[in-house]
Amino acid sequence: MSVQRRGLRARPVPPRSPDSRPAERRLVQVRVEIGGRVYEGDLAAESRVPTDPDGLSAALAENPARTAWWAAAEALALTQAEQAENARARLYAELFSLNEAVLVRTDADGKRAKPTVDAVKSAILKSPDYQRALVDVTRANEAARLMRVARDAMRDRKDSLLEVARNYRAELDASMKDSVPAVRARVQALLRARAAGVK
Repeated sequence: MSVQRRGLRARPVPPRSPDSRPAERRLVQVRVEIGGRVYEGDLAAESRVPTDPDGLSAALAENPARTAWWAAAEALALTQAEQAENARARLYAELFSLNEAVLVRTDADGKRAKPTVDAVKSAILKSPDYQRALVDVTRANEAARLMRVARDAMRDRKDSLLEVARNYRAELDASMKDSVPAVRARVQALLRARAAGVK
């Protein structure tokens, strides 16, 4: 994970060299720009579940921080999406008033006729500014969805880590149960030998 300074729009940025990785590998690369910073991570690596005891302990210890990091990134992305939607709605209202005034017609009798709502909406949808606002909303929503996927991956990782830890503990308990009678028999044999005077 790294955070770098970039532009001001939240938008997914394609991987640097898409042909160097298989398609399924690129799907787990998350790189999103939110509020002028780039949030990126490899969800395959982030959600990896180690099976060795030391790695498992370390992963269990660091998982809350990872989950919090992705959840905070999701909150920023959701805020960015709300701001983009608010900007789009504000632009729509401004363009509606502007186009309503511009599209006023004078009919054959010399009377001024207000444009229809459909005519005003059509003019708004054709506006390049409005098209950019729609793209910004789409990108911001996509960034928020990607951050949610990453946060959910960390939640699922926690569940997997706990399951592996439970399995590991069950294996240890089973091996201890199997070895306890053998150890007990060996200790008793040593105690009997000591009591008999054999050293």
